Amino acid sequence: MRPDVLSFSLDEQGFMIQEHNTKLSWEKFVNREKVEEVYVPEIEALLRQIDPSIDRVYFLDSRHRSSELATETKEGRIDMNNLTSLLHPARAVHVDQSPAAVLHRVELQLPNEAEFLLRGRVRVIKCAKASKT
Repeated sequence: MRPDVLSFSLDEQGFMIQEHNTKLSWEKFVNREKVEEVYVPEIEALLRQIDPSIDRVYFLDSRHRSSELATETKEGRIDMNNLTSLLHPARAVHVDQSPAAVLHRVELQLPNEAEFLLRGRVRVIKCAKASKT
């Protein structure tokens, strides 16, 4: 990692590196229930620590990536709506949502709150955990 990436911020570069030691062991990341019970609350607390102005946090997706365990299909395609599919590691930093898709996701996944939420600032923040070394 380049030394200067540690000085990046969400407000300036839209990207930052933040060290976080989770209580969840690497092997447990394939267990969705454990991820939701342990890791998701840790990440919500971390996000609120980084930006105390956050009013609402909603996790729209949680994926495990592993070159060893990635789901293989005959067609070579993975159903991205199946949250139990294990993905290959990403080769670059990315966010899986376009600005228009973010607005649609809010309406789709939070229909009772969408009108209110879309009057304010809506952000997609991708949190990625480095693979074990």
